[in-house]
Amino acid sequence: MLQEENQNAHVGSEQLAIALDAIDRRFNMLRRPRRSLVVGTRSIGALDAYLRGVSGNLTSERITIRNVVRFGIALQNDEPDDVIIGILSRFSVLSFYPEIVAFCCGTEAAATLGLKIESEIDLHAVAPPHLPLNETMRIRNMIAQRLSSMGISLPVDIEDLRTLNFRVAKVRGKKPFDFEELSNFLGAVQQSVWPYFFADAFRLLRAMFKHDLSLSLASLDETHRVCHACGLEIFFSQMLMVRALSGHAAEQAYLIQNQARYGDARLPRKLIVWVRQTLSGRRATIAIEDVQSYSQPLARLIGAIVYVLASDEEHAFLKRLAAAYEVDEALPDFLNWQSLGPLLDKTAGINLPHLVFMSTLASSDRVVARYPFLFHSYWVGGATADLESYAMFVRGRSKESGLGDFLTSLATLPPKARAKTFKHLFSPTVIERLASLLTTPITKRLGLSEGADEFKSLHAQLAILDFVETHRVLSPEFVHQRREDIRKFMRFLKYSTHKSGGMIRIDPLDVENELLRFLATSGDEYLGIYYGVNESADVILEIVSQQLAQLVTRYICFNSRVAFDYVLSNRLRHGWLERRLERAVLDAKSSVRSSILDWANLLDQVDAVVKRFNSIELTLSESSRYFEAIAKTTADWFRRELPNGREALRGNAISRLSTDLIAHLHTMLEHARQRWKFDYKEDVLVLCNDSAREVDEKDRPVVQDHLLANFDAAFTETERWIRVNSRELNHQSDVQLRSLIEFEARTIAVNDPPENGITFEVYDGDAHGRRRHGFDVLIPAKYVGVLTTLADIAIQNAIDKSGLRHSTLINIIVSFSSARVQLSFTNTFRKSELSRIKRNIAHAQQILTKANLMNSGELLASRRIEGGGGLIKVIYECRETFEKGFNIEVSEDLLSDGWFCVKADLPIVAAKLVPPDAVPERSS
Repeated sequence: MLQEENQNAHVGSEQLAIALDAIDRRFNMLRRPRRSLVVGTRSIGALDAYLRGVSGNLTSERITIRNVVRFGIALQNDEPDDVIIGILSRFSVLSFYPEIVAFCCGTEAAATLGLKIESEIDLHAVAPPHLPLNETMRIRNMIAQRLSSMGISLPVDIEDLRTLNFRVAKVRGKKPFDFEELSNFLGAVQQSVWPYFFADAFRLLRAMFKHDLSLSLASLDETHRVCHACGLEIFFSQMLMVRALSGHAAEQAYLIQNQARYGDARLPRKLIVWVRQTLSGRRATIAIEDVQSYSQPLARLIGAIVYVLASDEEHAFLKRLAAAYEVDEALPDFLNWQSLGPLLDKTAGINLPHLVFMSTLASSDRVVARYPFLFHSYWVGGATADLESYAMFVRGRSKESGLGDFLTSLATLPPKARAKTFKHLFSPTVIERLASLLTTPITKRLGLSEGADEFKSLHAQLAILDFVETHRVLSPEFVHQRREDIRKFMRFLKYSTHKSGGMIRIDPLDVENELLRFLATSGDEYLGIYYGVNESADVILEIVSQQLAQLVTRYICFNSRVAFDYVLSNRLRHGWLERRLERAVLDAKSSVRSSILDWANLLDQVDAVVKRFNSIELTLSESSRYFEAIAKTTADWFRRELPNGREALRGNAISRLSTDLIAHLHTMLEHARQRWKFDYKEDVLVLCNDSAREVDEKDRPVVQDHLLANFDAAFTETERWIRVNSRELNHQSDVQLRSLIEFEARTIAVNDPPENGITFEVYDGDAHGRRRHGFDVLIPAKYVGVLTTLADIAIQNAIDKSGLRHSTLINIIVSFSSARVQLSFTNTFRKSELSRIKRNIAHAQQILTKANLMNSGELLASRRIEGGGGLIKVIYECRETFEKGFNIEVSEDLLSDGWFCVKADLPIVAAKLVPPDAVPERSS
């Protein structure tokens, strides 16, 4: 009897093996998500026979985790039928029979068998709903605990399991995954697959994907054990090799102790051999064609790493790195840069674009964070130093500036390496140093001074963008957005010269849009907390207001597109004041010609005073009183506006906040002006007097006079310029219209400004009145804002729409009376552009008609949508300034003569005519 039972058990075991083998074969044949799995009659019968044979002794111990999970996954992808349910009924002797039915076939099968799934756990196990995170985790933990006690492992969706095991070519077509796509996919699987399946496996695998995270042998053991139970051995073994090749000691030791993992990876045999050779310190004979032939994502990454590490000399290393980067852009994060140290040392002085690309990769923040020696011992100056060295090399071989030759040589890199290198060029420090080396002819052609570093940097970026666009190096979206950012910055960057003072003019709408962007992203979580809690509303309001105020202040001051401290740095701190005083010292030196006076020492001491002024008075820090003032204003605003609801935060209230924040910046600048005038100026004068004492007594008065005269001119210019920048938003200074418009034209026309193509005519009464040659019109301060906006848009429109760019001719006619000012911006265009100009004018006329019918709220909303530009903004600002009595139109009267015209009739009261040689006093 006992012998018969043993024989039956043996036969049953064989039948189960046949059944599971058949399921595995069907499982591996799946090619599309959720495709029905037909389990063959033989396997079903074998499994049924097995269950009948052992039904008397069927316990949870007799059913292994692996077998039930594999069977459950197979049945999840099939329609429930009588045969399947009949087989499942064999499990009815088990206490967890309802859960197995629900697990394998769902609620319909359970209902067919008359089973009632009552518990919350089992209901959510069958169809988990979309729940808040805390509720989801609670249910997940309950389910995990229940199934764990039954000896059943959680299943995974068959399509995701198949994809994770890298049968990728059938899914993705010709384009294989790269590491980043795979990493993103794994993260998506962790969220989208039945949330309670294999959570531990996904958590452990995600840890292996973090290149800078060191794992222990124990954690690798745990990861392998979990992945093995879940059918993810291939995934684990391949990622283990990636980490071992990237220099992680624990993974290397684990591979030595567990040689079977090489086989589990299911990689091509040759690649396994090359990996073993590389890890043992030998040079593999792999070719880039071998790497490109692999379809599995981690196989491609492993091959790319081996290919680079197999470099035998520095030139080969540079070229192999660029070629391997084309295979997978995650390569630099998983390279063992420490082992490449000897090759890196030999690359110094190699004048190839590949050197610039290599240093761009190796000096990235993520690589340097893991390999600090790249910065401390080798890469002092990083990629910028190699870039500068190579730029100097190209410039020495070029007839002109070398910018075109430099960009052309970088364009010879492979596509992904080329895009990476060109993107690196646009970082601020890099572009400034590159501009100083390669853009002198650009600077001269634009009539800018050699010291105009900001303009040189921006024009260098535009030149590079033109090249990038022509050669299709970067995406059109990147080029377009970068060009618009540069042009916008150039419009706001008012570089001060001896002829015209510059202005920091931050548009409140830009600040407003940044505030809205913050509230829609980072601030949305805090808004959700406030509006989602009903209890202790006052306490929550105070906490949320304070927290949001700190975040908003930090964002507006340091991280937004119009970051206040960035504006101060680029338009005041960044060398502007040093250049003024340096010029004063050099002018005095050329006039006095004293060989006794230590001019270099004087210049260093003056420079120290300026840097102290910059760091204390013109720098926003979290400890400064102006940062605290902005934070307080913002907190008060949140306390006042949060109770009014989310929609109230998007209305006029946020416009008032943006205006208040800019006012704090202007207050800071006014305080800086006072401090310069009464404190720092005296420090410089003391240095001047001390330096004069070093010369002979008879020459001392001459030296003193020259120094004081030159410094006084610099002081006057400094105070005047800071005063202009610190004016309140209501514009406390009257402005000459001709100077304002010409200044706008120079700063707007970022490519070859049409300075010689601007004519300015002033007439009495109207355009048919008497012409006043050489006269200008003094505009009262309260109208300056709207006229600046009108000039900006009219001139920008003239340059963009004419089709002539730098040869655009703009004719500005001003008809003056004491109660009104009529402006006419007329510019020429190519006759071939006539049809396009007509379409533009028709569109503009539609916008004007629509805008004139809007109320203030609708105008504000439309102005926001359009980003603060265009005719909508002009109408809005005219409505805010004049209320009524104004008229804006786009005329087509002169189209047949090759001109189009923007006209404005504005009720400007108390404007004055200014004779040609008169310079009105600016109010402070």
